[in-house]
Amino acid sequence: MKQLCMLALVAITGFCINVKAQAQDLKLSKLTFAYKRSSFHFLDKQASPNIYQANLNGVSIGYEHAGIKSRSFVNLQANTGTALPKGLGAREYTFTSANIYGETTSSQFVHAPTLYIGQIEAGYLRKLRTGGNKEIFAGITLQEWLGYSDNIGMWSTWANNFATLNATIQYEKKLNTKQQLQFKAAIPVLAVVSRMPYSNVISDPTHSNFHAFFDEGTELNFPDKFQKFSFGATYQYRLGRHWQAGVAYDFQWLHAPEPQSIKAYSHTANLQINHLF
Repeated sequence: MKQLCMLALVAITGFCINVKAQAQDLKLSKLTFAYKRSSFHFLDKQASPNIYQANLNGVSIGYEHAGIKSRSFVNLQANTGTALPKGLGAREYTFTSANIYGETTSSQFVHAPTLYIGQIEAGYLRKLRTGGNKEIFAGITLQEWLGYSDNIGMWSTWANNFATLNATIQYEKKLNTKQQLQFKAAIPVLAVVSRMPYSNVISDPTHSNFHAFFDEGTELNFPDKFQKFSFGATYQYRLGRHWQAGVAYDFQWLHAPEPQSIKAYSHTANLQINHLF
């Protein structure tokens, strides 16, 4: 009798531990910190006929909640680096001036513009299918992408802001109790595009340049006028009950034809650490 009671107690304890572990897997929050290294290429004919390339360093912070049948997340990132025209590199200019006595002075200026890129993304996905250790989710994401430099081309301001509503699909696979793979892809169905006007000059004496930029250069675009594709792949390894490490790769491509065509793409590698709670 004692042996039966002992076996029953062990079985109940094991069952409770298993249920608790499953509950933790089914309902999990995650805070992610990441270092990002990107290669960004763009051709913006409105600012310059040259193709620019920038190697960017950045950081990101994100939050994700994994429910039984859903995924919700928000992510913020910031990147900066030097943008140089391909095949030309940093260009050096010399300016010479003379005073009324005929004395000349010269100064040199290196044209190597600094580029700033920021992105905010939030999304909600619902589970479509489950099969063993595989899960597929689909839903929508909102993404805000902003790029700025005050020195692209011949010292002209470069600014672009793309706010998109995206159709998103996500695939997850657990390799074992500690390792997991994730793939995600998104395309926009609607975009609010803000760019500098054709003159590359904004002027509004009653408002700030920031307000004038969005007021004068913003249009609502559908996929025929704005195209973008995003893809991401992530590998995560469970270090312990509350910690997880991972590596990730992201690719983005975009095209907007008006007022002058811009094409851009980026490759990004991430090193991340996740706090689970």
